[in-house]
Amino acid sequence: MVSKDKKEALYTFVQVLNRPNRHSVRLFLKGLDPDRWYRVEGEEEFFTGNVLMKAGYLLQELEGDFKSRLIHIVERK
Repeated sequence: MVSKDKKEALYTFVQVLNRPNRHSVRLFLKGLDPDRWYRVEGEEEFFTGNVLMKAGYLLQELEGDFKSRLIHIVERK
């Protein structure tokens, strides 16, 4: 879900069944402004909207079945 002004977004990742030997998941986001810089809350790195939509965001593996993670993305100030 992306705000109307495209300054922040919430993404929910739900893993129902874990796959063996999978170390990470690449999430391709949609609806962000390709020219703005964003930061995933809780991390130090900044990404352009274009990178998050085209190259994706690398999410570390969630151990076990029936796990979820809420990702809050905010515009760099």
